[in-house]
Amino acid sequence: MEIIPVSWSDQPNPIPNLRTRTFFITDHPLDEQILKSGLDKLIRNHWRKLGARIFPSRGDTRLEYHLPHVFPDDYELFKWSSVSAGYSYGETYELSKILHPGDGIAFLPNMETIDARLRPQDWPYERKDEPPNSPLLYVHLTKFSDGAVLATSLPHVFADQGGLANIVKAWLTVIEGKVPPKMTGYKYDVLGGEKLSNVEVNQNDRIGRMRIRNKKEESRLVFLPIQVVQNLRDKARERLDGKHILASEISNGDIITAIFTKLARIDTETKYDISLSSTINLRDRIPELHGERGEGYVHNAVHYATSNFTIKPSTEIDEIALQNRIAVNKALEESDIKAGVKTLRELAKANQVMLICEPHHKLYSSSNWSGSWQGIDFTKAAPKSYDLSNHRKEMVVLGQSKTLKAPLRYRVAIMCRTSEGFWCDFAAPVKTMALVEKFFSIASVTILGFSEWRGSLPGHEKPWGLRVPFWINQMFPALKALPRPEPAEGSSEDHKHWLEESDKWTSLRCKCGRGYFCREHGDWISGHEVGAGNAVPGDQQQNGSCPSYHYDDSERETYVGQRDGGQMSTA
Repeated sequence: MEIIPVSWSDQPNPIPNLRTRTFFITDHPLDEQILKSGLDKLIRNHWRKLGARIFPSRGDTRLEYHLPHVFPDDYELFKWSSVSAGYSYGETYELSKILHPGDGIAFLPNMETIDARLRPQDWPYERKDEPPNSPLLYVHLTKFSDGAVLATSLPHVFADQGGLANIVKAWLTVIEGKVPPKMTGYKYDVLGGEKLSNVEVNQNDRIGRMRIRNKKEESRLVFLPIQVVQNLRDKARERLDGKHILASEISNGDIITAIFTKLARIDTETKYDISLSSTINLRDRIPELHGERGEGYVHNAVHYATSNFTIKPSTEIDEIALQNRIAVNKALEESDIKAGVKTLRELAKANQVMLICEPHHKLYSSSNWSGSWQGIDFTKAAPKSYDLSNHRKEMVVLGQSKTLKAPLRYRVAIMCRTSEGFWCDFAAPVKTMALVEKFFSIASVTILGFSEWRGSLPGHEKPWGLRVPFWINQMFPALKALPRPEPAEGSSEDHKHWLEESDKWTSLRCKCGRGYFCREHGDWISGHEVGAGNAVPGDQQQNGSCPSYHYDDSERETYVGQRDGGQMSTA
């Protein structure tokens, strides 16, 4: 039996107890025998460490791998199961919505729903739930007539999401009949170049508590169209041009991080200090993991960029995105990477919880593994009889790694990116999530005129009940660029509502001239006197709905004016 110590870089608390569940969703079938045979060959002939078992350490680390020199005939290399649905994935609401989210911002079935539907219930959720002598890798294939979902479960202590992506790429390489890269860090600690301290930590002096108000929370899978994110990014670069040298480097990930950082506390009306951290994948960023060495490295290779600043209700997403970009660029410096890696290892050795936050600060974090899945092509494992010549949807990858009761509100996970957009895992307290949904509904109907929106309009039943953060102004120029639905056939021209293009977007005004939506207060400021049709003097204006703006359910793609047919424009 070969004994291989688990690197301290793989053991910061709570990673040793986590199993990462990942779902690869394709709109073409997968051949079970091809996949199973390819994985068997990968482990037996190339990446043998995948067949190891994890045990408590008898040495100077808490965990270690036990790997047979020769796999016995009855040795379980991995846990495999499958089920055949016998129908199209389009008949499954969850998968249909995920692969076809539409053209606009969308709330999709959350990860709990996906997990319950596609993960076998006898799989261990955490490592502490594993049966004795459990293999590292669990695989479950759900087969549809025109698609498939490949679910995996792997201990986080063995691999991060970048490592799982490398495993899948090596797996598909073997299926092609080629040789995968050599496994980097098979026996030696690639990131362990420096000696750790011998200081013993007194746990009684290091124990703290996190106070969580409103413990109930809701999670959502949020789809952000690529056009929305890119337009916001371009606008941010343009507005910050000349103000900071890194303005031109603001990325899509910076923008998404900024959006969800604001949304996570959208109901906060006072300023607060925040510690915002982002996960960095070290592959191809340090000499030890360049090129093929990075492609063959499956273990945890993460570093964290952290920015500390103040957020006010008026703080714009440009500023948050820039703060995140500054922190990321700083974290990519060689000295910062070395310090960060050593700090994580010291935390692991001291068995301290991996929590990045300054005293009295709010915390939020963003992890972005969407780039890891680029280049994975499961058509190599499609049945040979299946016609792949027709247009196919791009593969969507979803995943989550957490303990069963861990709160999710303090982070966003950017799980997947395609040419259509981004799939993000987001959570918030119940009341906050209701406001987030209202925000996206208002943005969608006001800017895009999405025909599927059927909620209250701004001012109707006063859905927000708070001052709308001023940063939503920046969402509108990007959102408006998406296509609007065509009016229903037979609708008269003066009974249509839409928004004319404008770069100002300071307020939304009814063309009848008697009402506008105030973004600062989140209400319709109405100049209508019901029944008389005359404008009310400014000092008598009251918050309320604009009577000329009404959604008629009988015409799903037409907004009808109750009295004046007033068109919407910007002022």
